Amino acid sequence: MEKGDGMAGGRSSRKKMAKKAGKKAMVEKNRKKADKTEENRNGRVVKLGTAAVVWVSAAVCAYLFFSFVITGARVSTSSMEPTIKQGDIALVNGLAYVKNDPQRGDIVIFKHDGLADGGILIKRIIGLPGDSVTFADGYVYINGEPVYESYLPRDTETNSFRNFDEIPQGCYFVLGDNREDSLDSRFWDDPYVKRSEIRGKLMTIIPLTRMIKAVF
Repeated sequence: MEKGDGMAGGRSSRKKMAKKAGKKAMVEKNRKKADKTEENRNGRVVKLGTAAVVWVSAAVCAYLFFSFVITGARVSTSSMEPTIKQGDIALVNGLAYVKNDPQRGDIVIFKHDGLADGGILIKRIIGLPGDSVTFADGYVYINGEPVYESYLPRDTETNSFRNFDEIPQGCYFVLGDNREDSLDSRFWDDPYVKRSEIRGKLMTIIPLTRMIKAVF
């Protein structure tokens, strides 16, 4: 009788141990599952955070790029025709003159402090610092030599009521290509555009008005 009781007690003890081990295994399994879920959740959060940082960085870079490097401006007057038509979009390189000086013939965007309206203008550089600019018989003369302007129609005349003896250092003399309908250095009280006023150099134009007319 005592022997049977001992065997029964052993079986009961082993069952309890097996049951306890099973519970422990289940707890460990659930813990690993919870850890894996948390790990996945944290991974998703990290990925979302990384994606957000990438998108924000890209947006900031795009804003800076299109605010200070490449900018676009709609041309509202006909003063640069036939090169640039009224309504065209001018794309401007804002870094063109960081290391290089403006050159004769460059088309530039600038804001001239000498003008009452203080608007943004687009003109072509004709005279450089130290140059003299004079006009005779419908032609422009730089330092006494006539300037050949291949970008103008052959019958274009450029006239002015005054001449300009010497352009100050750090300043430029500008004209519109539409010489008979351009308010430019010839007519301003302060005829010279300072280098600090130049916002950038024309890269290309988007002939928006002409494109719309071609479609419709």
